[in-house]
Amino acid sequence: MARFSRLRLLLALPLISACEGSGPGPDDPPTTSRLVYIGNDFFRSGINNSTDRAVDTLSVNGTVTWIWTEAGDHSVIFDNQDLPMSEVISAAGSQHAVTFPAAGSFDYICSVHGLQMTGTVVVR
Repeated sequence: MARFSRLRLLLALPLISACEGSGPGPDDPPTTSRLVYIGNDFFRSGINNSTDRAVDTLSVNGTVTWIWTEAGDHSVIFDNQDLPMSEVISAAGSQHAVTFPAAGSFDYICSVHGLQMTGTVVVR
């Protein structure tokens, strides 16, 4: 029985080693861009698929681009009035990009749908 367990461990070691170091680490380059998809009543992170509260993290001076995936009235409005906000846009394929020059947490909503469509950009 112990021999069988050792054999399974030996077979698993190459898989364990292949996974080592594959995640982000402190020496990896900072994330400078993110995509957020806007659909029928949702914001969805392009990196982690979180929705309504879509949450994305990026580095200082990074850019988030919101992309309308289908036709429908939506906007991107921030609590922070210093950030550029979109107008209400209806056309699928439209985009709105914002560069974040400082660290912080920045909440946004769709002015048409209010708290049904929310998100946060965390800048480090």
